[in-house]
Order: sequence, then structure tokens, then C-alpha cells
Amino acid sequence: MKYTIYEDPVTHKYALLRLPDKFVDGDRLPIVPTDRWFASREEAVAALPDLLNRED
Repeated sequence: MKYTIYEDPVTHKYALLRLPDKFVDGDRLPIVPTDRWFASREEAVAALPDLLNRED
């Protein structure tokens, strides 16, 4: 699985987005509703281990 950290250009909040299997640099990001937004990039990075543990 590939993930990226997305920053909303209006609210400047961050979310972790799962990328499609065949995603390559330059493709448009699939903006989908997310269940969790973070106030800072650091909070989003800190949540990555939990996200990856759920994928197992």
C-alpha cells in the first residue's frame, strides 16, 4: 500500500490518503472523504505507524 500526506489548501489541515495501486508521480491525487484530519504535518506523520499496523 502507498500512502501520502495531503494538505487541504483551504483549511491547511492534513490527512493520510491511500493511493491507488497503479499510482505514479504526476497522477492526480484521489481526494476522497477521510475520517481523520490532523492540525499539523507532524501529527499526521506521528499517526503513520498506527495506520500501517491496521493494514496488517
